[in-house]
Amino acid sequence: MSPWRASYRASLEDRGAHHRATGAQRRPTSRPPGIGTLLDSGRARRLWWRRPAAAYGLGMRTRIFVLFLLMLAACTSSGDTDDASAADETTTTVATVTTTVPATTTTAAAITTTTAATTTTAAPTTTTTAAPTTTTTAATTTTSGGPYAVGTPDVYPLAPLPGSGGAAGSGCSPGAGALPDGVWFGYIVAKSAADIDFDLACFYFGDIAYVEGALDGEEVNNDYYVRNANPTLRTIPVAGGVTVWEIDAGSVGYLEVPFSGWPVDPTAYIACPSDHCGVWLFVNGGAVTEILEQYVP
Repeated sequence: MSPWRASYRASLEDRGAHHRATGAQRRPTSRPPGIGTLLDSGRARRLWWRRPAAAYGLGMRTRIFVLFLLMLAACTSSGDTDDASAADETTTTVATVTTTVPATTTTAAAITTTTAATTTTAAPTTTTTAAPTTTTTAATTTTSGGPYAVGTPDVYPLAPLPGSGGAAGSGCSPGAGALPDGVWFGYIVAKSAADIDFDLACFYFGDIAYVEGALDGEEVNNDYYVRNANPTLRTIPVAGGVTVWEIDAGSVGYLEVPFSGWPVDPTAYIACPSDHCGVWLFVNGGAVTEILEQYVP
């Protein structure tokens, strides 16, 4: 007998014992059918009391048995259900389909950026190189007919005047007699308050100096050449108020000195008067009006 059934039987027996102990005081509220008149006798009471107890006990057993069958059926049904569930529980093995997608190689079209080459053609730079300008600043502002004046003195020799034959100034071929009006180079070898003794010479400057020097068989340096082939001295009168432009050795410029006070320094750059006192005489109207000392390297 299972513990579960034994427990229920013990419970029923306890109830029977309780009813037996209290049967004298307890009266049934209803009579079971078929008992009849036996209810009035004591034997009948004993039979009735037992019969309901037996009937009650038999009914309980039946109920318990039915309950047991129902429970067993329920367990069986549950088992069947479990089995059915187990049976229904289908192990579904999902086939893993590995679809290998072909690798798509996307080759991007090469973007060709064509940069148009910009050719900037610069206009050829024309560099005009001016030929070296040889500035020969004439110290005089003269015309072929005069008057002849120094103007602004310059250390460079005078430019040739018309008819000079290439020599600077008026040249060196005035002919015999008095020195005509013009600009003449030579050496003042002596002076007085009224006149000077003058040795005329030819002064060449620039390319012509090398040509003339070569004609005389002389070596030329520093772009100038002086030819003094005629030793004749000319005495030339000096006009009143004559100005002498004396070389200032300290500045390689000029000092404006009156003829009466010239030279300021006899031992200066040019020793004057002397055979080496090279000057330009500006002659107007047959008389000296200005004197310009000539700088030579």
